[in-house]
Amino acid sequence: MSYAWIRWIFNKPLKNEQKIARNLQTEQVKIDASNVESVPSEELNIDQKSLYTEELESAFFSWLLDSPIPPPTIEAKHVNNTELDDKKRKLLKFIKHDLKDSILIPRQPSSLPMLIKLLNDENSSHTQISKILLSDPALMSQILKTANSSFFRRSSDDVESIEQAVFILGRQGIRNIISSTIMLPMLKGDGSKEGPFSQRAWKWATFSATASHWYAQVKGRDPGPLYLLGLLPSLAYLVIYRTLLGYEKTHPELGEIEPYLIKSIIHHQSWKLCHDICKQWGLPSSCETYLLEAEESTLDAVFSPLRDGIILGQHKLLQSQSGSPLQDNQLVNITCASMNTNLKVLERMKRKNDD
Repeated sequence: MSYAWIRWIFNKPLKNEQKIARNLQTEQVKIDASNVESVPSEELNIDQKSLYTEELESAFFSWLLDSPIPPPTIEAKHVNNTELDDKKRKLLKFIKHDLKDSILIPRQPSSLPMLIKLLNDENSSHTQISKILLSDPALMSQILKTANSSFFRRSSDDVESIEQAVFILGRQGIRNIISSTIMLPMLKGDGSKEGPFSQRAWKWATFSATASHWYAQVKGRDPGPLYLLGLLPSLAYLVIYRTLLGYEKTHPELGEIEPYLIKSIIHHQSWKLCHDICKQWGLPSSCETYLLEAEESTLDAVFSPLRDGIILGQHKLLQSQSGSPLQDNQLVNITCASMNTNLKVLERMKRKNDD
């Protein structure tokens, strides 16, 4: 089976990046200092940045797993014992074996190849794209809903036609909606334990994908595959979580898997699973580059939109739910982006959340 269609949507450069920016954002967002907290002028040292990162990650996993999980520095004092270490080794052995045999890799999406082809054909018209969208009611509904959101809408009149929505959102905007449409069925969980986790993972996915997109857009880069890549970590988390729940049934001697172990195994294996998904789906090499950059980037890196999108996604999600341990002015100190870039992305995220 050919994977060419998925390369078409995410790998082909568009002719005019400024046109994309105008389609997605017809006027530049003005930063209002009263809406975004001021950023401290004093630089944090590496230990302070690491502490902020650990606090955010622990708070995020506590919310994701619906169970209190302390930061690693505190965690080790309470949960480090021989029994749990043995259990972790067994679970890692199981999951590494399944990853090696590609058992855990979701099948690559096979929908919408004609629409993708049209999106990457610079000679295709909005009418041609609209006709394909009209054949998919769910996708059509989501596109109209997005076009009518306050973020994109420029008048009091409703956007009622698909062709008008395509013009307003632009090709990159349509790509992003397609990414969500492709991923959502995969992130729907079954069962009493998996269901709530899946719902939380999907909420994080949309925050991370949007933030990753904006970090590239604000820097004047073609966002390309970043929206899709911003969704991938949540998919990897869900696949690993689902697999661990399965081990509770197939290996009852292990007993219930503790939240601390779930977090540890996700942290240990999620990036590898993201790389494996990219490979199995035939995604372009730029996706692998972004993943490596996000996985390996240090706190002093200059540009890492996927890593920053994931971090900001966790922070803004927690703010909208149980509350983040960080303020905006603390968060910007642990991203790779500049102060100005962070402020612009935060303002765009705020506008989106207000929709």
